[in-house]
Amino acid sequence: WKITKECIEQAAEETIGREKIINEKTWFNTECRIKIEEKAKARLKWLSSNRMEDEEDYKKLRSACNKYL
Repeated sequence: WKITKECIEQAAEETIGREKIINEKTWFNTECRIKIEEKAKARLKWLSSNRMEDEEDYKKLRSACNKYL
C-alpha cells in the first residue's frame, strides 16, 4: 500500500504541482487596527480610573469592535 500511495502522490505532484499556502489576512486592515487600539486605550483608562463611565465606554467600544471584525 505504501508504494501505491507514493506512486499516486508522485504522479499527482508531477501533473498538478504543489500550491504554496499563503496565510494572508487581507480582511485585517488599518481600520481594524485602529479600532483595536481604541478599544485597548479605553480598557486601560477604565482599569486605571475604575469609573463606571469608563467601563461603559469600554464595553461600547468592545461591542463595536467585535461587530466590525
